[in-house]
Amino acid sequence: MKASLKTIILFAALSLFPALPFAAQSIQNPQIDARMNEGMARARGIAASKGSPVTSQQCTANLSKWEAMDATDEKAKTSSPNLWHEKLSTEELLRLETESQKCALITPLSDHYRMLQFYTRLATFATTLRFRAENILADHSLYHEYLLATSR
Repeated sequence: MKASLKTIILFAALSLFPALPFAAQSIQNPQIDARMNEGMARARGIAASKGSPVTSQQCTANLSKWEAMDATDEKAKTSSPNLWHEKLSTEELLRLETESQKCALITPLSDHYRMLQFYTRLATFATTLRFRAENILADHSLYHEYLLATSR
């Protein structure tokens, strides 16, 4: 029994050993943490943008929910930048933008008004994301690079 306990302790110590140089390097070099955080954030953004399939019932529920939150903002005389969709995380905005686009695509062509509602939401979410991105770029003095950038 003692031999197996020693083996377990030795195994645990050895399994942690390869992580130690990386942890030390991470403490010494904050750029590694920044790259790791960027990679994780990018993966989360991509996942939010892909979303899952939507159903007509889910789209109807989303539209009702968004209209109710608009009504709440209107009743409270809320204005920008305190509207409900401006308070959402970027990840949630990406998810809602994708959902509204998918809802517009599955809406029957004969239902013009409802399709227009989804495209209006899509534009609202996309505009909020764009302004947020532009503010971040300006805050980090990257806006000039953004304007000069071309598609790869």
